[in-house]
Amino acid sequence: MRSTLAVLAVLCVALLACKKDPKAGAECKTEGEASCKDKTSILTCKSKKWEEVACKGPEGCQAAGAIIKCDESLAQEGDPCGDPQGDHYSCSLDKTAELKCEAGKWKTIGKCGGPKACAPGPVMIDCDNSIAALGDLCGKDNDAACATDKKSILECKGGKFVESQKCEDDTSCKSEGLFVKCE
Repeated sequence: MRSTLAVLAVLCVALLACKKDPKAGAECKTEGEASCKDKTSILTCKSKKWEEVACKGPEGCQAAGAIIKCDESLAQEGDPCGDPQGDHYSCSLDKTAELKCEAGKWKTIGKCGGPKACAPGPVMIDCDNSIAALGDLCGKDNDAACATDKKSILECKGGKFVESQKCEDDTSCKSEGLFVKCE
């Protein structure tokens, strides 16, 4: 009986030693398979290679049985991102900018200079760009903002804020909800 238990113990140790943890760049077999590398990164099988993505949001990387979750609500420009298809957005680590996953990397697409800055949410982010500087990056054409000096209204054109209206000497730019106006 003892020799059988000893053989089983050695066999269990040998089987565990044979199972290797995935490593970024190494080959993988099952497309889409994922594993938390640690609390702040995930490894995903893409095109037969393990790819590492940072999970810099407050939830990090979590495994619950077969379900693996990576919180990418916060990210850093230039880091790899998990879903380059479709609209995949994040807030910068300092919450002053909006990032978009483009060509597999996080890219800053807008500044969030309003009082609410960039607020990550479970599904979407909210970038408060109600206050901007001339030339700041912006993510959506026709968005309006007050200039930082409150003397003009800026409008998003071609990814940058440009001046669209100067306020009269006795007025200043005000942003209230969806409305930006001189009063």
